[in-house]
Amino acid sequence: SLSVFWIVGSVLRSDEQKALRRDVHKVVQTYAGKRGTEEYFSGPTGRVAVQLYDSGGSLFVGSSPAFERPTSALPQEVVLAAKFDSQDWRGRIGGIRVQAGLAPFDMGVVAVISDMSYIGNVVRRIGRVLFFTAVSLILLSGVIGYWVAGFAIQPITRLATIATKMGPMRLT
Repeated sequence: SLSVFWIVGSVLRSDEQKALRRDVHKVVQTYAGKRGTEEYFSGPTGRVAVQLYDSGGSLFVGSSPAFERPTSALPQEVVLAAKFDSQDWRGRIGGIRVQAGLAPFDMGVVAVISDMSYIGNVVRRIGRVLFFTAVSLILLSGVIGYWVAGFAIQPITRLATIATKMGPMRLT
């Protein structure tokens, strides 16, 4: 149960990061004029935000007012590192766990950011189901084990009962 819990959580986070990587490259291609704006982004939640940073690593604009605030900016060192190569980032923005894909483009850096709270909720629900399943299986295996052990020692119990009835003088 613990391994399934860990695997599901890491797979969900990994899939989200791959989708963010694809989306950030689509945004870069759109701004570079290589792709039409009619194509939709493939993020699994649909709850992504886009931020544009200037070449100095300062937040220029966000896709929603909540992501235009200075407190919603990614760490400047992460943005500056993304000027030369695409980057993945996980952390907190305004107390919310997020994942981001960053990529360079002509005017600076593009970041596509996803709120990761839904993955935490899914993993917690899966964890509860796995916990109750594990407890149920442990109890069931205890009952079955007790029954099998009782069945297995019946011949020994029968011999002990017969030996007790015979007494200590009739050992043959």
